[in-house]
Amino acid sequence: MPVYEYVCQECGDRFERLVGYAEADGVACERCGSSDVRRLVSLIAAPRPARPSEGCGCGGTCSCGAH
Repeated sequence: MPVYEYVCQECGDRFERLVGYAEADGVACERCGSSDVRRLVSLIAAPRPARPSEGCGCGGTCSCGAH
């Protein structure tokens, strides 16, 4: 399940909630209970392959794309 970030339109509180995609739009504010919340666009972190200068240690025989 993804973590979504929200801001309440009533009290301005910002909060995160771990919910399934189907429930993502039915969240209420944790502080005031209002259902007038807006889901925010959040950045995600994705792993990236190691660069050769970082030394992935595979000796160039893997398919990590760093070579």
